[in-house]
Amino acid sequence: MRKIYLVLCFVYSSSIISSTSLDEKIDFILDSELGEEVTNTIIESSMESLSYSGMTAEELDEVNKITEPYLETYIKDIKRNVRILYKETFTEDEINAYYNFLNSKSGRSFKSKMPQFSIDMMGMVFSTLTDLLSQMELDPEVNTMIEQDLYVNPLMADNMADIENNNSCLYCDLSFQSLRDRNLDGVNLSGSRLQSADFTNSSLIGANFSDTNLVDTNFTGANLENSNFTNAVIESADFRLTTVKIIDLEDASYICNVKLSGGIENIDC
Repeated sequence: MRKIYLVLCFVYSSSIISSTSLDEKIDFILDSELGEEVTNTIIESSMESLSYSGMTAEELDEVNKITEPYLETYIKDIKRNVRILYKETFTEDEINAYYNFLNSKSGRSFKSKMPQFSIDMMGMVFSTLTDLLSQMELDPEVNTMIEQDLYVNPLMADNMADIENNNSCLYCDLSFQSLRDRNLDGVNLSGSRLQSADFTNSSLIGANFSDTNLVDTNFTGANLENSNFTNAVIESADFRLTTVKIIDLEDASYICNVKLSGGIENIDC
């Protein structure tokens, strides 16, 4: 009797699956891949990135209200085009297999982890690419090309363009770049790598250096009034001929061998 019951259950469940059309299965797959959970994660990630620009919570809400209707149209257009792409790329058996997987316990668990996985993967890809380009610039052949203006790190070029156009470059790599003798008041460089960057004689009033890497960074003669160094790593940086005192750097997470007009500070080393 138990065997008969199990067979009936299998036949019944199979009939439900078989009654689902191919288009309905593709729609289910698309809802899994581009559903509300995924789009909400994208929106939250975008809003979090915008928050680093110094926008208030009220301003972020306004941005969300403006972009939301456009985002809905954007997602609908993507789904319509991807639906066609699924039919052109995969066989019906392949779509059925994927559909059945997404309906399984393992599939549901897999799907729930994908939004965060995608965000983490993109962060890892960007970080790895940045490290690769930095290593390339240590290569003697690449250095020769740089000296002859035959090679430019594309990320560096984009980062410098962001500063020129937006007065902001979040989580950028500006190591060894010259930013001297510039008006950079209010510039937002939060989270950036600024190793050996040169800000000599630049105006940096109200600049945001929170969470930055300031190793061997040169601020000689710069105006750093009201600048923010929260959680920055500051090592062997040169603040001579500036108005900065150690109290202005007290929110940094690490201070070692910092050169100030009044002497050298070695708080954490």
